[in-house]
Amino acid sequence: MTDVVIHDAREYLFAIFEVTVVNDAVDLETRRFLGTGFFVTPKGDAITAAHVLPAPNELGPGRRVVATVVVDGKETIAWINHFAASHHFDVALIKVNLTKTKFFDTSDIEINPGTDVNVVGFPSHQVIGRGLEMRVLKGHATAVMPRLELNFPIPAGVSGSPVMVYTTVVGFATGRVRSEEIDEQSEEITTDVGGQKPCTHWKAPPFHGARHQQYLRVVVTTRAVPVRAAMAAIYKQGA
Repeated sequence: MTDVVIHDAREYLFAIFEVTVVNDAVDLETRRFLGTGFFVTPKGDAITAAHVLPAPNELGPGRRVVATVVVDGKETIAWINHFAASHHFDVALIKVNLTKTKFFDTSDIEINPGTDVNVVGFPSHQVIGRGLEMRVLKGHATAVMPRLELNFPIPAGVSGSPVMVYTTVVGFATGRVRSEEIDEQSEEITTDVGGQKPCTHWKAPPFHGARHQQYLRVVVTTRAVPVRAAMAAIYKQGA
């Protein structure tokens, strides 16, 4: 990804919120952050992870879902008018109420283990609107079938963010994966045997009081979905 794309990235992707609307006015004090989305056409069509969006019947009275988008350098609140979803791929194709948008190119190029990737998104722990919210994460793919697995964890809120090879979107982040391993270790113990010199054991016999322990090692990675396959699934549903 070039410096220019990083600098302008907030015109290509956006934070998604649930807000209270009174007489078509958005009450920003009531906003609840949901996740990240990104544009895939110049007319406001965008992709996010389906699980970040509440179903219409789950929204309370006066609540709507909106996108916080930067247009010509200014932050704008835009309605998300409708969406279609494939829960098998955890993907939602949404329509943001803007007539002209910058967008990322998407590709179904082959991704192999070891391919370098970037993920750009909005972590929920950052404060929107103070220039600190966007994060660029870098790493590589560790597995590709049937979903992409990346070698770094994503913070909460980055679900729905684009997974990129250079400046092209190849997938989107859907969540974190935990893999666990058991490591067995024996504690180093120094003992005095029969008045002789102290003796050090890495794996001391039980009668010398060695404490044998098992340690749980947790490895957190990111799961992502190939973007073209996910979009094709949505279009097939609508056919």
